Amino acid sequence: MKDIYHTGVADGSTAVPIDENYMFAADDETNVIKLFSRNNSGLAVYQFDLNSYLNLSGTEVDIEGSFRSTTKPNRIYWIGSLSNSKSGEARSDRNRIFATDIVGSGANATLVFVGYYSNLRSKLITWGNNNGYDFTSKAATGIEPKRIDGFNIEGLEMGPDGTTLYIGFRAPYVGSGTNKALICPLQNFESWFGNGSPSANPVFGSPIELNLNNHGIRSLAKNASNNYIIAAGSYAATGTFELYSWNGQATTAPVLLTANLANLKPEGIVEVPADISGSFTLDLVSDLGADIPYNDGVENKEVPEPNHRKFLTSTITVNAQGTAKKALAEKEPEAIVTASEVIIAFPNPFTAVLNIDFHDLAPERISVYNQNGSLVKEIHSVTKGINTFDLSDFKTGIYFITYPGMPKSIRVIKQ
Repeated sequence: MKDIYHTGVADGSTAVPIDENYMFAADDETNVIKLFSRNNSGLAVYQFDLNSYLNLSGTEVDIEGSFRSTTKPNRIYWIGSLSNSKSGEARSDRNRIFATDIVGSGANATLVFVGYYSNLRSKLITWGNNNGYDFTSKAATGIEPKRIDGFNIEGLEMGPDGTTLYIGFRAPYVGSGTNKALICPLQNFESWFGNGSPSANPVFGSPIELNLNNHGIRSLAKNASNNYIIAAGSYAATGTFELYSWNGQATTAPVLLTANLANLKPEGIVEVPADISGSFTLDLVSDLGADIPYNDGVENKEVPEPNHRKFLTSTITVNAQGTAKKALAEKEPEAIVTASEVIIAFPNPFTAVLNIDFHDLAPERISVYNQNGSLVKEIHSVTKGINTFDLSDFKTGIYFITYPGMPKSIRVIKQ
C-alpha cells in the first residue's frame, strides 16, 4: 500500500484525475476545489474557490461526488450531499449539482466555472415518493442524514449508456429488509443540464436497488469499458467498508472484491483502471477529518494551522477473486460478546419476535449488527420498558444490539 497525504484539507471526499500525476479534489467542509499531486504528499498547487459562483448563503456545499465527462473530456460534474446538517437542520447550500471545465494540463491545470442547478433535491424527493420511498419524511427538517432512514447522496457517475446519470445514495437503505443501496438514474443528463440552469425538469428512470451487504454507496466510478467500482460503507459515521465491481446494469448484482481496507475510510475512487479482472491497484480517497493526527486531542479538521490538516489517498491492491476483508473505520461497541447489564433481551435464542426491556431508558435508537460487524437494522421508535420487535426477516445466526453511549453490546441468537 502506498499512502499520499494531501495537506491543507482534512475532509477529502471526492477526486477526479487530470492525468497520472495530478488530480482535482474536493472536500465536504469547504467550497474550494484543489489540484494535488497524485504521487507526492504536500499542499495543493492550485485552488478554485466556488463561493462566488453558486449563490450560497454562507455554509458548505458538502461536495461528495464527482466525475469527468466522456463526451466533453474537459468537463467535471460535482454534487453536494443534498442532505440536512448533522443535527437535522435544512442546508439549502448543499442542494447543488454543478460543472467546471479544465483549462490546461498537469500542474498547470486550472478550472473555469460552467453552471449549476439547485432544485435537484426537491425533484429527487418527488421521485422517491412516487417510488414508495417516502423521501419527504426521510429528508424532513429534524432528520439527520447519517441514519438508515436519512437522505444523503455520495455517489455520482454516468451509466453505461453514456447519457444517464447515476446518483448514488449513502442513505436511506431501501428494500423489504431495509438493507439495499439505492441509485436514481437521471436520463439524458448532459443534454438536460447543458451549461447549467436548465429550464426543463429532470427526467428520472426506475430505481436501482443493489445488495451491498447492508452498506450504502460512498463512491461510484467506472472505466471506459463500463466496469464499475463501488466503495460501499455505512450510512452512519462508523462502520465497515467494502469494494464491489459491477457492470452498471440494474439486473446484475455487484460482486464483492478482496481488499485490505484496514484504517481506511474510502470516500472517493480516484480512477478505475482499464482492467479490473484478477489483481489490480486502485487509488482511494479517505476522509481524515475526525482523526486526531498529532495526539493532542484536536480533530484533524480543527487543527489551528490549516496547512497542517491532511487527507489521504491510498494505492491499494484489489483482487477480483474471493471474499473481501472488512475493516472497521472506527471501533464498533466494545465487549461485543458480553451481555449488557443495562438491558435484557428475551427469549434468547428467538425465532421471530424479540423483546427488549430497557427499564427506565428510552434510547434515541438501537442498532443491530451481525457477527461480521455489519449493521443490519436500526430502530428509532424505542420507549421505556419492554419493547417488542419483529425480526422474523433476519437470517439465523448471532447478532449484537447496542445504542448510543451503551458500554456493552447484548448478544442474541436468531434460530
